[in-house]
Amino acid sequence: MKFEVSEQVRTQTDIATIIYALFEQLDKVSARVRLTDEGNLTAKRIDPSFASIVRFDWTNFIVEPKEGGFLLVAEVSYRPSSTFWVILIMCIPTFIAWLVPIYLYNWQKEVVRLAIGDVFERVKNEFEVIETPSRIGILPAMVVRGRRRRR
Repeated sequence: MKFEVSEQVRTQTDIATIIYALFEQLDKVSARVRLTDEGNLTAKRIDPSFASIVRFDWTNFIVEPKEGGFLLVAEVSYRPSSTFWVILIMCIPTFIAWLVPIYLYNWQKEVVRLAIGDVFERVKNEFEVIETPSRIGILPAMVVRGRRRRR
């Protein structure tokens, strides 16, 4: 199963700084992160825990320059591990226990998606430039309560 997670960062920072910040954040939540020859990042086993024995995930992170900033894209390859299949086969003869590994697999997919979203959010918070609107020319609205104006 494959899915994508993306986030746009509006900044004037250079691409190398963004990739380095992304690398640092991924290193906190992933078992292994490395930089490829193309300048992309790959990460394995994002947010590992005991329940992650039922999955194998491999993610390719791409930073694409866009107008006014960058687009961070995570292409996730998510599949069941051999442990998942062993547990599933062992639980098939039972009445309901075979649902447990399926539930864990789907729950872990959401854990991976949320972890990647959190990484993107931290990078975005670090570099994003937020333009505040000018208050010149904005008049306060007058609110009249209780009475309706008659013409």
